[in-house]
Amino acid sequence: MNYNQKIGRLGENIAIRYLRKHEYKILDRNVYFRCGEIDIIAKKNNILYFVEVKTRTNSKFGPPEASISAYKILRFERSVLSYFELNKSKKPYFMIIIGVLIDLEHKRATVYKIDI
Repeated sequence: MNYNQKIGRLGENIAIRYLRKHEYKILDRNVYFRCGEIDIIAKKNNILYFVEVKTRTNSKFGPPEASISAYKILRFERSVLSYFELNKSKKPYFMIIIGVLIDLEHKRATVYKIDI
């Protein structure tokens, strides 16, 4: 696993802690489809949440969520639709982005939750 993959995995772990702290139940993570990937699938109050996590170690190029292109959002949406086709589910859902800004020097992180 290279450095960027390790930082990405750390960001996902931080996002999972954030979601659990806010009473989401984690159902799955890193779900792959031909059209893309869903980082985290969670549930709260019988609503599914599909989560894209973006992690950065500095804000030199803007906040983590700024790196998500329109194409990435389209792939994310297609992955969510693939999930529903595969699971024959019709539950209400939300798609969210969790941005994680990690301060490696001080060993802390800031988490941002954005609804799409």
